Amino acid sequence: MCQIVITRKHVTGNVTACIYLVDLSLLGVKDTTFKFNTSPEDIKELLARRGARFIDIPYELAHNIIYTGIEYAEEYGFKPHKDFTSITSHFLEEDNDDVPIIEIECGGLDGKPCYTNTGFDSPERERAILAQLAMTAGEGNYDYILPASKDMYCYDEEDEDFN
Repeated sequence: MCQIVITRKHVTGNVTACIYLVDLSLLGVKDTTFKFNTSPEDIKELLARRGARFIDIPYELAHNIIYTGIEYAEEYGFKPHKDFTSITSHFLEEDNDDVPIIEIECGGLDGKPCYTNTGFDSPERERAILAQLAMTAGEGNYDYILPASKDMYCYDEEDEDFN
């Protein structure tokens, strides 16, 4: 699981940033958002509040992580977050031969798809993901990690970002 932030600098010094939460073990782009015309400091502060650690990487690596995650998820019938399709995908360069291909490993430790509910997926979403995996990967061909108790769920039905 990684957060990728891609920024474009405005002539004013502000940036527009797209933030992608990418799950390379199964679900691809789990979440995405953007901030338009904001200061670089505001972006760093936002991510620091989320516990993010910054590592500069080349655009080509970020691009490959995002699109490899999407392709892997699609193998098992999962689509990227709705805002990726409608908004943040347009911020990326086209996924074609102009961007060098970098091999990105996907799946769990043994290469099988691995679903991890970190507490943000509702019990209903968790069941749907596991049912989809059973259908597409087949029983015994995937791994999963679930919260130890219902108290660990962070899901808030009022929060649209996690639907």
